[in-house]
Amino acid sequence: MGYDGALEVKIAYLIAAHKNAGQVVRLIEQLDCEDAVFAIHIDKKSPFNVYDEVTSALKARKNIIFLERLGVTYAGWSQCKVVFSALNRLCVEGLQWDYFIHLSGQDYPIKPISYIHEWLELHRGTNFIDARLIDKLEWRLRGSVRRRYQWLAIEQSHRVCRLPIPLSPFNHLRIKYYGSGWYMITREFCNWVVESNAETRIARRFRHTTSPDEFVMQDLIMAGPFRDTVECDNRRFFIFRDHNNKRLQHPLNLTMDHLEKVMQSSAFFARKFDQEVDDEIINTISQNIS
Repeated sequence: MGYDGALEVKIAYLIAAHKNAGQVVRLIEQLDCEDAVFAIHIDKKSPFNVYDEVTSALKARKNIIFLERLGVTYAGWSQCKVVFSALNRLCVEGLQWDYFIHLSGQDYPIKPISYIHEWLELHRGTNFIDARLIDKLEWRLRGSVRRRYQWLAIEQSHRVCRLPIPLSPFNHLRIKYYGSGWYMITREFCNWVVESNAETRIARRFRHTTSPDEFVMQDLIMAGPFRDTVECDNRRFFIFRDHNNKRLQHPLNLTMDHLEKVMQSSAFFARKFDQEVDDEIINTISQNIS
């Protein structure tokens, strides 16, 4: 169960999910406390039972917002639209929170919830976001990242199609930062994003790139008044699949074989878990952090 005591730092979580309703509910129950609010997005393409089961299990909770459902495409602009939808709701509805944490339905905390709140209290004002200069990336990764905004990409039939049509060469000059799409960012920065109408301003630049969720927040925070508040560590643990000695974008499903590495990590959250692959590791972590 979640932490019962009142804590000073209040957290708003965006939970973006598409499967395993029971696992999503369990994640929220683990995170829930007096100082937490949730914006939940269930992919419109998900089976009907996922949305129904999640809403039915959580309908009595007063600290939950269900976002308008969008059909989300991996590596597409729709992933960014979900984030902006959450920020627009959370920032304007009079809810009390200090940090916004972006999670998927297959993430799980690996530190006690009280510890996460207390740690953020000690680091108020810092934005924990992976924002790295593209020009300083390792050369293989740098080339891969640059191709994402070199060619026009569109979402079609629930997948991203990269077309042999070059995007504006100005993108190469304007897109300077890259990093993980998972972060812990301050209310002040989120308010600035919403009040400055950032979604409209940057949509033209990013909506036809591949994986824009790994550029957008990085671009906004490093080009705006919050660049000096960034700590380039999002406190996430994951293991990428290894294929022909190349790191791919998709993380492994974590199992009991990975438990020791997970629990020894300094991260706050790990991804990804799948109860249909290995439920025991979720049970064990829950016992360890309770």
